[in-house]
Order: sequence, then C-alpha cells, then structure tokens
Amino acid sequence: MDIIDAFLSLKAEHKFTFVGLLLTTVVSLLTLISTLRISKKSAYINSITKERIDSLGELKEQAAQYLAVIFNYSTSLVKEEELLNYLKDLEYRQSRIIFQLNEKNEFESNIIEDLNMINKIVRILIHITEPKIVDIEQVLKENDFIKLALIDYLGDPNNNEKKKIEEILNELLIQNAKSLSSDLKKHLKNEWEKIKIEAK
Repeated sequence: MDIIDAFLSLKAEHKFTFVGLLLTTVVSLLTLISTLRISKKSAYINSITKERIDSLGELKEQAAQYLAVIFNYSTSLVKEEELLNYLKDLEYRQSRIIFQLNEKNEFESNIIEDLNMINKIVRILIHITEPKIVDIEQVLKENDFIKLALIDYLGDPNNNEKKKIEEILNELLIQNAKSLSSDLKKHLKNEWEKIKIEAK
C-alpha cells in the first residue's frame, strides 16, 4: 500500500510523467520481445534457405558431373580397370544425386528412375565390351526393355547383331541422358522458385 499512497501523494504532473515512463517501459519491452521473436524466426528461415541453396548447388554440380560421365562413355574404354573405374564413378555420382532427392515425390521419383535406367544401359554396354565385369543376367532380369534373348547375342563375339544392339543401346543411353538432363533442369528451376518464395 505504501507504493500506492506514494503515487497518490504526487503532484498531477509527476503522476503523468510516472505513468508515461511506465507505459514507455512496457511498450519497449513488448517491442524488444517481438523483435527477438522475429529475428529468431528470420535467422531460422535464412539458415534453412541457405541450406537449400547449398543443397541445390550441390545437386546441380553432381548432375553436371554425372551427365559428363555419361556423355564421355566410350567403347574405347577397353581395359578392365578403366571400365571398373568408370562404372564406380558413375554409380558414385548416381548415389550422390539420389541422396538429394525425395523418392516419395513423383517428379523426383521419375528422375531416380531415369538414373537407374541409364546405369542399367551402361552396364549392358560394358558387358558387351568386357563380359566379366557385369553380370548381364542380373541386369536383364531387372529390365523389361530388353529381352533375355540378348544374352545369346551379347555372349557371341561373332554375331553381327552385336554391333546393332550396341548402336541401339547407345541411342537409348543418349535419349535417357537428355531426358534426365531436362528433368533435372525442371527440378532445379522448381526448387529455386520455392526458395525465392520462402525467402520473401
């Protein structure tokens, strides 16, 4: 009660000053709390946005390297060690890309399917060059687009069909790589648009 009595005993002008100071303090505290919340939220959004931008840059880099590896495939890779290194590099890059995609998202799932198809085609092409490296029966079991009858063609080095099959597979590889490139560009553009919206 002493505080109330002291307040009531003040002159009117001092009461107004005191109330003004009290209101200013309350408003300042509320502003500070609000600013801290907004700042914390902005920092969180900025860190998420930065992570997404970094991830998008990484995906772009890995996709470019993967496509470069695909377009550099050549039947001139004749040594077993070269083919193994090529296949290892291809699968590594594929894994890095898949790691950044969400297979539950339909569009991203299509990209994963493109990657898997390309790797299967490359495995068959490698089998044509060096049958010991790739288990063709396993690869063909996983694919509907090539009949099991190809095993006979691929296993016979004197077969005239072998060159034709290789040409068809190379065309298929290029088509799938172009499709993958197009899908990745669309995906990157969509993700970039999402980031721009989130950053606002």
